[in-house]
Amino acid sequence: MIDLFRQLKLDYKEYLLLFKSGYFYVAFDEDATILNRLFDYKIVKLKNNIKSGFPTNNLEKVLDEINKKKINYVIIDNKNISFKKKFKSNNFKKYTNNIFNIININTRIDNINNYIKQLKNEKLMIEIIEEIENLIRNKVL
Repeated sequence: MIDLFRQLKLDYKEYLLLFKSGYFYVAFDEDATILNRLFDYKIVKLKNNIKSGFPTNNLEKVLDEINKKKINYVIIDNKNISFKKKFKSNNFKKYTNNIFNIININTRIDNINNYIKQLKNEKLMIEIIEEIENLIRNKVL
């Protein structure tokens, strides 16, 4: 699916590409960040990419919001384009700027999480977690 994404992105650079995959729709890379920004859908790190998705029964809700935001989109079902929407004033770039900041932050969080999990000293693990929790509490208050 990622190969098809890359191939279609050549023709649809400023379109959100939504791929139907079983009972879900998925988006990759900068397209995934749009789903994350608009709907807070989780970003999942793949080997060299990221993805985000939602259940097929949420498609109408997602498309309503994407239409309101005037973001061009293409829906791909069974490797074929089943629907395409193009706006005169496309806001795709508006919602994909800072993609590298999002990816970088997620990578940093993953690295911290992996570091803590790999520690052999449980006392040190707890100290680090408590320190992070204190930092969060102080920033929130």
